[in-house]
Amino acid sequence: MSSRAHLHQLVRQLRRQLLWQRDQGVVGIVPATDEARASFEARRQAHQAARQEAVRAELFEEPAKRAKPAAPETRPAKPAAPAAAAQPPKPVEEAKPAPRPPKSDPSTQLYREYKPLYEEIKRPRSRAPQPAAPQPASSDPSTWSPTRKLHWLSKHLSGCTRCPLHEGRTNLVFGEGDPEARLMFVGEGPGYHEDQQGRPFVGPSGELLTKMIRAMGFAREDVYIANMVKCRPPENRNPAPEELMKCTPFLEKQIEVIQPEVIVTLGRVATNALLGVDGSLGSLRGRFHDRDGVAVMPTYHPAYLLRNDSQKAAAWEDLKQVMARLRGDS
Repeated sequence: MSSRAHLHQLVRQLRRQLLWQRDQGVVGIVPATDEARASFEARRQAHQAARQEAVRAELFEEPAKRAKPAAPETRPAKPAAPAAAAQPPKPVEEAKPAPRPPKSDPSTQLYREYKPLYEEIKRPRSRAPQPAAPQPASSDPSTWSPTRKLHWLSKHLSGCTRCPLHEGRTNLVFGEGDPEARLMFVGEGPGYHEDQQGRPFVGPSGELLTKMIRAMGFAREDVYIANMVKCRPPENRNPAPEELMKCTPFLEKQIEVIQPEVIVTLGRVATNALLGVDGSLGSLRGRFHDRDGVAVMPTYHPAYLLRNDSQKAAAWEDLKQVMARLRGDS
């Protein structure tokens, strides 16, 4: 597609968006009345609630409760206009071509109102001058982006031999997700599938965790997922205290770089290790704990939920508190 055709396509898309905003009363460029704003906000919240309920029903395997798409509204047909009374034909003096009816383009008025905006889009822009040579990357870590900091930390940790877990690993599982995520999930350690692929939570428990994240209204790429230890313990046993002691500083560095608002710990081991306590998960979950200014919500590990369906509702209550916290409700 040529540059001119692409620019025309952008203008058409912008025009359609402005028309839609005007018709729907969206808060944006086009002014909207208070009633239109309230109506649009109510529809948006209803749509979001229906989507979240459908995902929650899928998570808890309740097909009977899944939201069904609403039936399309049927508008009554407009009554036909009454036929005009018959008029006697008038004598034709001259054969004149009938004038063409004006084109009914609903965007014409909108184009006139926002013509300066369209002209600004159409106006060719001069290319910024390119530097003669690429500038070297800054060597000061304080100026690095979160993405670069995590990349450096992952590379620094790639050949780790600090504890005996490295002897049986296939891949080191560092973590993945948004380097600036507001929400972070922390498990205890990689399993078989994670060790094979080098990614956290990709096995059956990872599929359930992905559904839980979707039920909260996020995509997996919007959050950050990591583990207390980066190498798989033999036979998926719990990490030993000395193994946690060697690996926890790297998780703390990840938290320092990402700076999440909320951390969800998955399971008793991750909860006790991150909070520095020794208690049962039942006594710790259901409420927030403070860890250096970061809110921590303990909940059940997805692998435990796969074996105990009855606890899925309790885990969902924990996640609902996290959602409220991120919305600013509490």
